[in-house]
Amino acid sequence: FDINTGMWSTRFEDGDITWLNGDCTWNDEGFFLSGVLVGLAIYNSVLLDVHFPQAVYRKLLGLPLGLEDMVDQSIKTNMQQLLDYKGDDVEDVFCLTFAVNWTVFGQDKVKELKPDGSQIPVTSDNKEEFVLLYVRWLLVDSVAAQYELFESGFMKVMEDSSLDLFRPEELELLAVGSQELDFDELA
Repeated sequence: FDINTGMWSTRFEDGDITWLNGDCTWNDEGFFLSGVLVGLAIYNSVLLDVHFPQAVYRKLLGLPLGLEDMVDQSIKTNMQQLLDYKGDDVEDVFCLTFAVNWTVFGQDKVKELKPDGSQIPVTSDNKEEFVLLYVRWLLVDSVAAQYELFESGFMKVMEDSSLDLFRPEELELLAVGSQELDFDELA
């Protein structure tokens, strides 16, 4: 789960969060084996030093994702500010379109969230749709290939288990244990 493999990303305010790198297209076996590793760790009660966001565990359990599952806290805050904004001048204040821009290895990339999205401004009338499409792209579509391999490896080990009995928080506890240690309780 080392970010130096290029398979994982930790470019977030909380640098401990490990997220799938949607731009990694060269290590299919690595994503599959990572899923196997997480599945084996849970199955054998071995704790891992990996800090996935709740979104990973929610996805493994087949639960829907929303704004509350955003990995990057600053994006989550910005999307919430957009939703909470009451003015009619959303287009002028936020200057957004239905397109996402990012850079990979010095090359600019653009993903339109809907047909001709780079020409459609985000307004007070369509801001909910924008947030919904943006969250879906960031948490699902942009990492779909990598997540599918990861989940396939995980299910290779856990397919006959009763995962549906768990909540995401409980599945996380099985994988990484508790982050809060109370040494006074040991005495």
